[in-house]
Amino acid sequence: MPTYLAGILIAIAVIIILSFFIKSKGRRDLGEYKEIKEKWLEIEGLMKNSSSLSWKMAVIEADKLMDSALKEARMRGETMGERLRFSVHKYPKMQRVWEAHILRNNLVHERDNEIDKKDAEKALALFKDGLKLLGAL
Repeated sequence: MPTYLAGILIAIAVIIILSFFIKSKGRRDLGEYKEIKEKWLEIEGLMKNSSSLSWKMAVIEADKLMDSALKEARMRGETMGERLRFSVHKYPKMQRVWEAHILRNNLVHERDNEIDKKDAEKALALFKDGLKLLGAL
């Protein structure tokens, strides 16, 4: 085999290997984040309680988890709302998560705001769908 052909083959192999490392270095697979999955199980556990306070905490914690996943996915923005808005450009179905985020905001910012189990379950389903879109669950 001519030496120039061997050199070309080695150069191609090096380029392939380098491109693999460059692609994987800047991007993390959220599915590997065991902490996110563990936290989600804790959130689902809160829904098993018969207390509206537990359901409220589940929605608040799910919102925090969603924000963490958006940060890990490197969505731009200073606030959860900005990151969520940015994520809609990449994942149009993420628009549905807004409904759950608004419910969370109402729970946190309005005094004596209660939640029923049905609304909490709906919000959690929306957050779960968003986490799946990001590859976190």
